[in-house]
Amino acid sequence: MNQDAESLPTWRLWGEERVDGAIYTVYLKKVRYHRPTRSASSESDDEISHLEWETVRVRFVKAGTVERLVEALATDDGELESTYVNVFLATYRSFAECSLVLDLLLRRYEALASEDVLPAVVDTSQQHRK
Repeated sequence: MNQDAESLPTWRLWGEERVDGAIYTVYLKKVRYHRPTRSASSESDDEISHLEWETVRVRFVKAGTVERLVEALATDDGELESTYVNVFLATYRSFAECSLVLDLLLRRYEALASEDVLPAVVDTSQQHRK
């Protein structure tokens, strides 16, 4: 029995990743996107969209030090995972002082601001600051 590509799950558990100070649950996510390309046969600026699939690696923090939990508030490309942010903000007072978390957030912001020297890093650090 063949399954249509549309009916296959887009998320797949990959495993755990342990780094200094944190444990992440890692998933592979199948992402569909449209990337416009210029028409080779046309002299106009019209673009043609092609449907493409890509598999991306997504990490969710499972456990970690307060420092790593603050770092995990935004993904590597600066996107927020709203469920994690809400859970962290609702529970951090049970395992950390408010002043410590605020200090870590300010240090993170300052570190991202100092990374603006490279053009490729500018977009990512600006997304993190948002």
